[in-house]
Amino acid sequence: MPGEGFETVRRRKDGTLIHVFLTVSLMRDATGKVTGVSTIASDVTEHKRLEKEIMEISASERRRIGHDLHDGLGHPVRSQLPSGLRLELFGLGGNSNCSIGSG
Repeated sequence: MPGEGFETVRRRKDGTLIHVFLTVSLMRDATGKVTGVSTIASDVTEHKRLEKEIMEISASERRRIGHDLHDGLGHPVRSQLPSGLRLELFGLGGNSNCSIGSG
């Protein structure tokens, strides 16, 4: 049976916290009786740091793309509207009875 693993945070002797992946395996004799436990702790602190950095960059890029799309789509639409209507849509015109359409 392969070992099962999980991530956890441990404290080093110097007091710093590290992320580790622990693998725990049972050791058995020829009859199948459990005779011990084997554990392997792998330091995954750098992996977790890089994972967090990637997530932050991804979120930043999503925001940037959203802003770029908003700015890129908003300009052509606004530039096609008559100037008086643009002012009304953005609450800058003096005529509060602005209507769109014919007649």
